[in-house]
Amino acid sequence: MHQASYDEMRRVLAEHLGRAFDTPLAVLDVGSRRVQSKAPTYRGLMPAAWTYTGCDLEPGDNVDLVQLGEYRIREEAGLYDVVISGQCLEHVRHPWLLAQEMARMLNPGGWAFWTAPWNRHYHPHPIDCWRILPDGMKALMESAGLICMSAYRVENDCWGIGRKPMPAERQPREQVAQAGPRPDRGVTPEPASTPSSDAPFFPWEGLP
Repeated sequence: MHQASYDEMRRVLAEHLGRAFDTPLAVLDVGSRRVQSKAPTYRGLMPAAWTYTGCDLEPGDNVDLVQLGEYRIREEAGLYDVVISGQCLEHVRHPWLLAQEMARMLNPGGWAFWTAPWNRHYHPHPIDCWRILPDGMKALMESAGLICMSAYRVENDCWGIGRKPMPAERQPREQVAQAGPRPDRGVTPEPASTPSSDAPFFPWEGLP
């Protein structure tokens, strides 16, 4: 995981979950193993009230939980309020299967923040299979049963922000724009959709 990914994760967590920084939340980081000794990890972004669990296929630095299998994290479902994943999906043979498993780990109303490169050199760990564009990230999230709030590019990375629907929530219409990069941050913006008015947008509504 590189610095640009770290910085964007910090931004999106503050933007979407800033009101919950003082609320105890369980966070799962899929593909958390540090492969470069000086690289940052998302653990450093966690507020004190949040519980961070890093998981990977192999034990190692920044790994708290070793997955049961390539597409099986653990037996129990719905254990986490937030599932994040950075620079992992491109190394998975069938990323749509891992996407479904990550969604299974979420509580209803929980948030997903996933990123993978759309434009990067070959870098096997131990394999390197995919590059993902916003349409692909949206498809991954929707195939896993998530509401894709936005999918966009920042520098060489593609980002997807999604939520697991509440029981009565309807899937909103979603648009993925292909506009040029914004000059301020090099982001290709895709307009976020708004969930239906009869369901809460924020699962911790009512926080100060």
